[in-house]
Amino acid sequence: MTDTTSADAGSSAPLTRIRGSLGPKVLRKSPELFNQGLATVLAEALQNSRRAGATRVDIDLLGQAPGRTLVLRDDGGGIADMASLVTLGASAWDERIEVAENAAGMGVFSLASRGVTVRSRGQRVTLTRAVFCGEDEAVVLPDPEIATGTELTFSITEAGVEKLIAQAARFYPLPATLNGQPLPQGDFLDGAAHVIAWQGLRLGVFHEVPLAVRAVHDSHWGSDRHLYLNFHGHVVRCARPVTLAEEDGERWCVLVDVVNAPDLRLVLPARNEPIENDFFRAMRHRMERAILEAIAARGRHALAFADYRRAGELGIALPPPTITLPAWRPGSDECRSRLDAAPPVTLGRELGEVLVVPGPLHLGCHEEANLRAFLDAWPDHPAVVEGRDAFAGYPAYDALPRIVGMQAGITAMDGQLDHWPPIMADAAPGSDPIEAEQVRVRGIEVRLLVRDPAGRQARPTTRHALALPFLFTTEADTDDFPGVLAVAGTDPVALADVLVAGFFTHNDDAGADSYERQVECYAADAHDLARRLLLTETEARIARVIDGLREIGWLLRGFAGGRVEIAVPAGAPAMLRLTAGDGTVREVPL
Repeated sequence: MTDTTSADAGSSAPLTRIRGSLGPKVLRKSPELFNQGLATVLAEALQNSRRAGATRVDIDLLGQAPGRTLVLRDDGGGIADMASLVTLGASAWDERIEVAENAAGMGVFSLASRGVTVRSRGQRVTLTRAVFCGEDEAVVLPDPEIATGTELTFSITEAGVEKLIAQAARFYPLPATLNGQPLPQGDFLDGAAHVIAWQGLRLGVFHEVPLAVRAVHDSHWGSDRHLYLNFHGHVVRCARPVTLAEEDGERWCVLVDVVNAPDLRLVLPARNEPIENDFFRAMRHRMERAILEAIAARGRHALAFADYRRAGELGIALPPPTITLPAWRPGSDECRSRLDAAPPVTLGRELGEVLVVPGPLHLGCHEEANLRAFLDAWPDHPAVVEGRDAFAGYPAYDALPRIVGMQAGITAMDGQLDHWPPIMADAAPGSDPIEAEQVRVRGIEVRLLVRDPAGRQARPTTRHALALPFLFTTEADTDDFPGVLAVAGTDPVALADVLVAGFFTHNDDAGADSYERQVECYAADAHDLARRLLLTETEARIARVIDGLREIGWLLRGFAGGRVEIAVPAGAPAMLRLTAGDGTVREVPL
């Protein structure tokens, strides 16, 4: 709308004044204000019944699919002026409802596309799409059979109607029935670990969103994806939930149940998302506090130090944390898949000394393999755990000694002594990488270096020293093996087993062999490498022959009472002579 007036008495230039107004297309497009789905229609109809002061809502589903009819009836105050139904934005609610719920006067337009017959206070009117769009008129007829309440009758073509009705009524505050049978209903915050009242809301703290709440939308969406808000039975799924995860895996989230919160605004007309105003932001802060209060009331926690400090900033006193750290183990495919992992370690219990190492993501495979070999050779070693940076700041965690490296003294086969650099330290900038090679040596003495947290600037000290049969010096390249120093006389099988446990990596490409076949091939190559390094050529050949015979041992057992002989004459083919238990003899060249 525009208006023009003169700027002043001496000027003929007019000033233009404008204000908001509704264009002629608004009514014609009113059916598109809502998605017109049955879930939306039910939500709007149920909210109107509640606002009208109804004490119950009865729903009847008539006919057979696909041409069914739904009748929704309440015992509320009814509709005094039928014209208000098709007046977009007109609302006959009292001031209390207007203020508390920001009623928009558009809900009945959710039925614009399908049409509806409305009965109330002795009157009846049938509203078609054309009537809602302002293109036709509807006649209000007398209907003495309905003196109180309101009844809506409209057609439905959707599938799964019963489920949609049950979802709409699940947390509705009034009793509701379907074809005379009570619908399942319950408290939106049922099962909450902690509930507080705040600014006309009830905030419920849960470990996870209850299935009944998620089922209103989609049971596959969890607490880490959405914030759920119950607006008098209409469950709104909002973005950016307020959650908190403890380091032991415990999770917390908050659900919101609206009681009377005028400052909470939802996007009209369907109210399917919140308006991010100051109230909503303050609500999110209060939800964060509610989680921390629930944890404080429980009396124990495993929060990251940053969350513990945040609680202190909010004036919430929390007890000392329960710090549980996983027992350290290598992160290779073979090791992580084993079921014999050591139990976690909880600080504060009488477990003796505890040493911390970086987690699997901080160490290379060769570093992990060396540390594992060291611990396997150290009887009654202290508990060794993986570090958790999230606990840094807690005195109990910060007081743990840190494993910072390993150093080795090497005795070569010629007796020369050498010192291996710290294996867990990064290479100096610009230094050349160590070439992967396999070398046999006379002896390896390894020292485990530990730094006391009280002296972070002090040099590491030796916590323990022992002899190892082998030491890995570099990472492995894809299908290759790492650099390794092995003491002469070491069992090749022991070295091969460690190579498989520490360096095998599963290839899950579409064309790759099965996991079992890949392990088998890698193990065979590992045994060959170990034999070449630790055995003479003749010993290595003998070992391979023995392996081959072991593979067919189950077949040889069928020759019970017989003999297997292999002759390898110089300059002639080897001969295999088989004598079965029944005296049958067979000779074949190899």
